[in-house]
Formats: sequence, structure tokens, C-alpha cells
Amino acid sequence: MNSSDTCRLPRLPSPLTQRQLEALAWVEAKRRVFGDTDAQSTFTTKYRNDPARFVRECIQFHKSPGPTDYQFETLDRLVTEKRVSVRGPHGLGKCVDWDDEVQLADGRWVVAGTMVGRCAEVPATGENLEPTIASAMFVDNGKREVIEIETKRGRVIRRTLNHPLWADSEPYRWDRTVYAKRLRPEGRWVTAGELKSGDVVAVATSSVPYKAEPRPIEHVKLAAYLLGDGGLTSGGARFTNANSIIMAEFERVCKKLGCSLVPASADPITVNIVAADDSLDGRGYPYNPILELLRRWGMYGVGSHDKRFPAWVWSLPRSQLAVFLSRLYACDGWASTWNGHGCQVGYATVSLGLAHDVSRALLRLGIDVNLLKKRTKWEHNGIEKTGVCYQLTVDDGEGCLAFAERISIFGKGQSMSDVVESALSADARYTQKWRGYGLPDGYLWEKVGKVTNIGSRRTVAITVPGVETFTTEFVEHNTAMAAWVILWFALTREAEGTDWKIPVTASAWRQLSKFLMPELHK
Repeated sequence: MNSSDTCRLPRLPSPLTQRQLEALAWVEAKRRVFGDTDAQSTFTTKYRNDPARFVRECIQFHKSPGPTDYQFETLDRLVTEKRVSVRGPHGLGKCVDWDDEVQLADGRWVVAGTMVGRCAEVPATGENLEPTIASAMFVDNGKREVIEIETKRGRVIRRTLNHPLWADSEPYRWDRTVYAKRLRPEGRWVTAGELKSGDVVAVATSSVPYKAEPRPIEHVKLAAYLLGDGGLTSGGARFTNANSIIMAEFERVCKKLGCSLVPASADPITVNIVAADDSLDGRGYPYNPILELLRRWGMYGVGSHDKRFPAWVWSLPRSQLAVFLSRLYACDGWASTWNGHGCQVGYATVSLGLAHDVSRALLRLGIDVNLLKKRTKWEHNGIEKTGVCYQLTVDDGEGCLAFAERISIFGKGQSMSDVVESALSADARYTQKWRGYGLPDGYLWEKVGKVTNIGSRRTVAITVPGVETFTTEFVEHNTAMAAWVILWFALTREAEGTDWKIPVTASAWRQLSKFLMPELHK
């Protein structure tokens, strides 16, 4: 802090008490804000009875559009109503689980706990769910009671009981045209603790904004192929695939990256990735540029059950993300039809984390999927084994057509053509219209499948001043409005010389000391 930014207190002959020091500091701070008596009078005249104007002109909202219409309406009522209920400061227990993942504005998904104490830009929504990007602060909110919400399509989030989501807890309404109740959701902020099976929550699809960063297309294809059919845990890198079209492209990618393929002696469809020349690294070992890339991306040495997208994949432009998914599906995906009236595009993996990554990537491209957990059996060296795999399926005609148009599956052109032909049939194109009812483009409703109380867990409060929302796969809410109200009342009453006090209460001391007071001091 520069010396000019500190309060210059006069020298006094005797030690001062803490209360006296605080009083002198407040006098100096007031002098720096108002300057002179005329400035105080002007300040009072402008803002004493206009808290909305005070917030609009005196509060800085970095990289965010500022308060919403609802917040301005609430501020206006402070001077016309005797009692106004104002939502609390930005923590107040409305938090995400420490181990849950949140999305940043560069597209990356990160564990919330790793962001504590930091500020970052996040996708958010304004009035009427318009997508935007806003600044957020991540704060440790201690242990809170947390519930896990799983939708019927397999999406899972863990939130505190009073964390608001854009949802409808009574989505069925009377439809006079059919004389029966139908799903007709009307979105509003609903706390997570109010949700139950059968309610609906809004999920964001292609509407979520992010800052894209292109990569060399060889990197995109290499990561997808090795994530799908690569073996990266046996002291080298190998690739297994029986499709000659896929193997030919993989060989071209490796060649451009300075490597070549050598057939593995034990398996005719498996190749080892080796350096194209005899160059050595700084330690005197053979230099393999692809292995170096894999180490840098965090892929090398990771087993099949722990595979995840490299972090940079989330920052790819949507066109390159589509290329990545088309190569990933070329390894472990399928496209199938039955009886000429049904179609499906699917993907399978034993890694739950990878399954969630694929689901999120498809959602970013506007394609909704079902995530299912399946029991599987296989035989290894004559021994029957069992395990779990995760399947992601697109089962409706509209979704299959969207997949074919935006992604497709490289090397499986005929299967995709059959899916498109089947998807164009009237039966396959049946859609559930309620899923977009009352929502703008880029959002869909999903039914809540299961709500489970998972006990007291460590949580992270996410503050997004201005828009007060952030977007993961879901549309979520938080607020810092109480701090604005306190600043408006304190500064305007002090400027006019009125003796003022503002009692502040909370359910926990931490909410005042860790959330509200830092917000006031910013």
C-alpha cells in the first residue's frame, strides 16, 4: 500500500485506545471521501433517499453488468416501505461442496476447493437467463449440511440446503386442452433443500459463454485417440485399433509430431509410438516428443479408471471440441439403429470422471445425453471378471441428428448415415416439448431423480457481485446485496451528520467476519 493511501493521524502526546484510533481513522476516511462540507451536502442530497442511484454510481462492478432489475426494485423500496427483507451477503451458507467441480470463463472445470482465496471469471446469467461472464470470489465457508442432487439423466451436483437453483418444485399444471395435468415448468429460484424427485431443474447447453483458445489440430486428435484406445501405463505409449481408416490418420498425426509407429509383436492391431529419429533429451535418454506432450497434459501413467480430459480441451473452440469428440467416439463409441424406427449414438467408459467430461462436452455443443451405470462381465486369461462401466446415450431422433451434424464419428460413416436415415422417421423424431417450456434457447429442463443428504461436509462460497449467479451445468445463484445497503445507509447518514447504527445479525459469526465485513472493506 502506498503511503498516500494510508490515513495520516496527528501525533498525540499519550497512547490512544482502540476506540479512539478507530474514530480518528473514520474522520480521516470521511475527509478523503467527501473533502469538504459542500461535498458532504451534495453527497447527501444525491443519495440519501436514492439507494439505487448510490449503488449504480458509487459501487464498482468489475467485468459484470451490475445489479439486476429485481435488486434495483428492492433498493427503491428501502425508502418507501417500513420493512424490507433483503437477501444476505455473499456467503451465507449458499455454497458448493469442496470437492465439486465448477466452470471457469476459459471453459475449464476445476475443483471448487482448489480455488479458495482466489478470484476468477466464471460463466453467469443476467436477467431472463442471458449468458454473460462475471468476476467471482471463492471463499472457504466451513462445514455445512450438504445434499446430493442427481437428475434422471445422470447429472450430479452437491450443494448446501439453502443454495438456490433455477428450478420448479411444482412443474405439473392443468392443461385445459387435454383436461389433465401436464409438465409446464415455470422457472424460479428454488433452494436445493426444497427439491425432490420429480421436480425439474434448468441445465445450460450451448448458451454457456467461455473464452476459446485453439490448439494445433494434431494435439486435439492425438489426445482423443490415446484417451480412447491408448495404453499409457507400461513404460511407453501404445495405440490399439482395428479400423484401418482410424489407424492411418493416427499414423499421420504421430508423424507430424515427430514420431513413428512400430507394430507390437504380441498384437497385430497394436502399435508402439516411438521417436522418429535417434535424438536424445537433456539426460541422455531417447527423446520422444509425444511422451513429453502426454506428461505435460497429465495423461501419461493414468489408468483406464482414472482417465479425464486434459485441462486444455475445455478451452477449445466448439469446432475443435467437435473434432476431439469425433475421434474419442471413433475408439469407444457406436451408432446403431433397430427396425428402421429407432436410433442411438453411444459411448462407454469405465471412468466415471471421463463419462462426466464427455457429458459436459456434448452439452456444450447443445447435445443432451443420458448417463447410465451398467454392470459388465468379461474374461481375462480364462478368468471371468465383473465390474462397472458408464454409458452415455443419445436416444431421440433430434439428438442423433444434432450429433451427426455437429460431431459425427470418424471412421464410422456408414453407421452414422444409417442413424440419420432412421432419425428422420416420424417415430424417432418425437421430442418432449416440456423440456424447453418457458426457457430461452440454450437451456433445457431436467427431472430430478434422487436427492440424498450426505451429511456435514466442507464447502466453498462463490461470490459473483452484480449478476449474483454462476453457471455450471445448472443455473445457480448467490448475492452480496446486504453490503450495498449497509454502505448506502452508513455513508449518507454520516455525510449529513446523523448519529447512526446498523445492527447486523447472522446465524454464525463466520458469516459476518469472513463474508459481510470483507465485502464492506473492498
